[in-house]
Amino acid sequence: MCNKKNKIAFVCSTYVQIMRMFQIKKEIPEFYGKADLYLVHDMFNNMEFIRRLENTNEFDNVFYFNVNEYKSIKVLHYIYGKKYRDIFKKNIYDKVISFNIEEVISQVLFNLNKSQENFEFHCVEDGPGGYEVYKPEQYKWSHIYRWLGIEKQYYNIKTWWTGCPEYMKFPNDCSVDIKKLPAIKIGDYKLLKTINYVFDYKNENELDNIECLIMEESHFEDGLIPNNEDYIFLQKKLFQNIVMYILQ
Repeated sequence: MCNKKNKIAFVCSTYVQIMRMFQIKKEIPEFYGKADLYLVHDMFNNMEFIRRLENTNEFDNVFYFNVNEYKSIKVLHYIYGKKYRDIFKKNIYDKVISFNIEEVISQVLFNLNKSQENFEFHCVEDGPGGYEVYKPEQYKWSHIYRWLGIEKQYYNIKTWWTGCPEYMKFPNDCSVDIKKLPAIKIGDYKLLKTINYVFDYKNENELDNIECLIMEESHFEDGLIPNNEDYIFLQKKLFQNIVMYILQ
């Protein structure tokens, strides 16, 4: 392998994670240095989007993985398969920063780099849903991963970064270092410029006169939380406002 010291791998699976990743790469000293970015969701299958990420010059490499291409034993495909062998063979890391502790590429990167001296695996929160952390089961002695020495990265987290450490809840037997994420500075126009470029944002004049912008989570629309109280409340208020407008 080509031994590259002080190299970091960021693993992102949502747009919000991309935004937060740019911020922590800039503001947290532990994450300074050369870095590669791994995109691990279908939403990133967009060459223009990837090109803009590359043009920021923040990364040595930007890799996209279609993690749905394998239906079973995914970790083995990535570690031992031929398709991505060059990527993992040429790039090793002393730190892996993931927004999801059970994501398949995070597990691959952890297992391929865990033997590096002073290697660190960091986890960054993926929103309030991740504040209660559940302990995944270890592989049983009969599992092929156990025989191959493949481990789950949950048991080797160095630091868990979160916006609200006071709300984090870990299993009793889990001792992990918890650190508070810095708040995103609304006056950091350099960061804003970078994010706007990556997402090809164009200013919409209609937003200038809006007092409150509600960005609703997709769980209600997806049917996962059909009785979401926040959404029901919003619908009632919108209906009341429409009625008041008509009666004026």
